[in-house]
Amino acid sequence: MSKCLLCPAEITTENDPNEHLILNAIGGRRIVRGLVCKSCNNATGHQWDTVLSTQLLPLILMFHVFRQRRSAPPTLPVTTTAGEQVTINLDGRLTLTKPKFETALTEDGKTSYQLAARTMAEARQMVMGLKRKHPEIDVDAILAQATLGESYLEGAVHHDLGVGGELAGRSMIKSCVAMAFESGVPLAFCGLAIGYLTRPDGEPCFGYYHERDLISDRPTGTPLHCLAVRADPESGLVLAYAEYFGLHRIVACIGERYSGPVIEQAYSIDPRDGRTLSLGVNLAFNRTDIRDIYDYKRTSSAGLIEAGDAILGPAFEQARRAEQERVAERAVRRAFDTCGAEPGEVLTEEHAKRIARTMAEGIAPYVLHRLRPIRR
Repeated sequence: MSKCLLCPAEITTENDPNEHLILNAIGGRRIVRGLVCKSCNNATGHQWDTVLSTQLLPLILMFHVFRQRRSAPPTLPVTTTAGEQVTINLDGRLTLTKPKFETALTEDGKTSYQLAARTMAEARQMVMGLKRKHPEIDVDAILAQATLGESYLEGAVHHDLGVGGELAGRSMIKSCVAMAFESGVPLAFCGLAIGYLTRPDGEPCFGYYHERDLISDRPTGTPLHCLAVRADPESGLVLAYAEYFGLHRIVACIGERYSGPVIEQAYSIDPRDGRTLSLGVNLAFNRTDIRDIYDYKRTSSAGLIEAGDAILGPAFEQARRAEQERVAERAVRRAFDTCGAEPGEVLTEEHAKRIARTMAEGIAPYVLHRLRPIRR
């Protein structure tokens, strides 16, 4: 039996929840026991963790991160720079955020309707709505003329990849304390973090850090999550590190009166598959370093951009290759399916011409899209 980190409740087998070391919503797997009670787990999950995971949602979707038990994250509605309203799904597909319904007057003064639906069922519902106004409409005839298609966006998708604010900060520090607790640091030595987490006016005990890479042997292009702790009796400091998607990095001082044995532990995973990574983290900071970190002297936009390039660059290239392969495979399949040759039949010159023409038509939208000026 132990006491809850955040309230006076005793933790028993009945109220010891599945508190994740790294948020389940961003790909965490490992469970911490005996840290918080079920009530505090639920409250902080809604109030703190949801804020952080919402801020990280663009990266969750970009890297196709499933939660434990393969549950999918929320979709993300966005508006492009050209005003297009689309929704990003976990598999990277973009769909219309809502159906389009436009009217226009023709040259002879009649009204024309243009509909764009996400599914045929939705299209039928929209046409049925028109039929109530125009009983003469033949719903089946109109739907028979409908086509399913896809196109590339005219505008660019813009994401705010920033993480911050009081609630997200509390979520990150809660994970840092959980890492210290799992590593054998008694909670009595985590007073700075506990004060921050339990008091509404608690002083934040962390700062963002991008001066240098604290992880040794970082795997190239991996959007890893990392938690680390270093408890040093000589300085009395209990330091922690949290990194999400290889991009957002904080250093925290969660205690300053430590008197136990030296403890250094790190836990890293690839959130795309939950695979544990064996990495070291250098947390050799003194009190002056910590003050500088808190005063934003150890982070910079240049360092943040460098960290982002190392992760986002490979992700964009992988997405480009995947789309190129998808377009080519679909164009080839359609070309052979529509060339007029039967299975097993020797292709004639006419068949070959049809195949080449159909393939060119199939890949043309992709090629034209790639030739457009691209702004990073």
